[in-house]
Amino acid sequence: MDEMSNQSGRNRFIYPANRKERRFGIAMIAGAMFTANSILTCGYDLGFAVGVIWILLWSMGYLLTTGGKLTKYRATCLVLSVAIAGSFLRSDDGVVKFFMLLFLLIGSNLTLCLTAEQNLRQPEQADSLLDAPRAMFVFGWGRLTPAIRGLSQLIAPAEKKNKGSVLLGVILAGMVLAVLVPLLISADAAFEGLMSFLPKIRFQSDELVGTLLVGGWMSLILYTRGVALRHAKKEEAIPKQRSGILNRLTINIVLTAVVGVYVVYLVSQLVYLLGGFAGLLPQGFTAAEYARRGFFEMFLLCAINLTLIILAVRLERREEGPSRFTKLLSLCIGIFSLFLVVSASARMGLYIRQFGLTKLRVLTEVIMLWLGITTVIICVWRYIPKLPYMKIVLVAALLLGAVVSWVDVDTQVARYNVNAYLSGQLSEVDVEHLHYLSAGAVPYLAELLDAPDPEVAEEAKTALRDLARYQYGVTQIEDDDQEEKYWADVLWQEGKDLRGWNFASAQARELLRQLTQEGRLRIS
Repeated sequence: MDEMSNQSGRNRFIYPANRKERRFGIAMIAGAMFTANSILTCGYDLGFAVGVIWILLWSMGYLLTTGGKLTKYRATCLVLSVAIAGSFLRSDDGVVKFFMLLFLLIGSNLTLCLTAEQNLRQPEQADSLLDAPRAMFVFGWGRLTPAIRGLSQLIAPAEKKNKGSVLLGVILAGMVLAVLVPLLISADAAFEGLMSFLPKIRFQSDELVGTLLVGGWMSLILYTRGVALRHAKKEEAIPKQRSGILNRLTINIVLTAVVGVYVVYLVSQLVYLLGGFAGLLPQGFTAAEYARRGFFEMFLLCAINLTLIILAVRLERREEGPSRFTKLLSLCIGIFSLFLVVSASARMGLYIRQFGLTKLRVLTEVIMLWLGITTVIICVWRYIPKLPYMKIVLVAALLLGAVVSWVDVDTQVARYNVNAYLSGQLSEVDVEHLHYLSAGAVPYLAELLDAPDPEVAEEAKTALRDLARYQYGVTQIEDDDQEEKYWADVLWQEGKDLRGWNFASAQARELLRQLTQEGRLRIS
């Protein structure tokens, strides 16, 4: 159904609120409130993952049952978005979770926009990513007024008055009681004792207010996004093929100049670049200097090269068509980009073999892998114009993001460094670096308690004590005789709110509890 309008002096657009919209609205309220409360009280862990998956699947189901279409590409993006959302219960790594949140927003919103067929751009093109923020801001924030007007239909008709009144009364009663009950518990010990027989729910007045404010806004935006994607009048899509503004000669001159510079660079730096593959260092360079020098410049060069290839296609006049020479120049630029990617990865590999892993080194290698895949796809697309290159590039990014999230970068960094040190592959291990990783590093810090070097073992013990104190809320007491038992009990009691559960943190907490019970880790 398209946008409906009422004549009251001027057109007022209203999105209908029928049975499907009512169910969808209730689902969005439940998901938004739960997600908001989980974020405000526990962060981005199991509660967040459950809430987001609930919202995403209900939104997709609503669109599919009201005329949306699910293709293989959209289904793939949906599955990968759900996988990324689910990965928030795997690790305790805030840095990776921040970037995965961006991936999740892009993947989910683009999938919903495509499913409702409200995209303005062809999904095969690079600018199709702009439809992701459009789904959230144009259809979410931008269509609040007609969606709210449509909600009035829930209670406006006479035959639905009683149902609407009951629903409204239940919602308002819940909001009022949610404020009164915590206040009564705080004010009266007898009432607190009575309520203690009920299941414990971590709702305090400040938490409730934050949940209602944040969850309320999220509910409106999520509901509006779904209803607007379904009912808004579809705009005419931007044509896939548009005539460029540059002729073939101009484009070839630019590409030839770029290729010429790269050829000169390769000739002058051939030995320097190939050193990364052979494991040899240029004279006067340390491994650190060799790996770092020019690395981010190479990353930027690859991005510029890909942009040049795409622009050469987009800006070329269609009536002329691409020439073989133009395609060859584009291929040469792509091959040079691949050479930069492989060379930079080889440099970083040399650095890792000598100094071990860090989170930045792992993420850098993942980015270079994605750049290499993207470069290959763009080069193939230059010769096969019908290849949906942007679909492949986006799926590759979402897939790599899901893999990075689920394997937990900090766990892999700690595993590699500790195993390499204990096996003699690394001459030393940076315990301080492992200390500042997330909970995934705790099991491998524990392995260093038995390290042959007493200094390393003591550093690991200090790091584990600090983690127990500061990350798990353990506080010191005076009674030394009961101290270890106290730590174990506290560690056992902490973290029982499932909304804040994640695998890495739960595993670390259990391990620390065992170490304190066994007397191997004295917190005092």
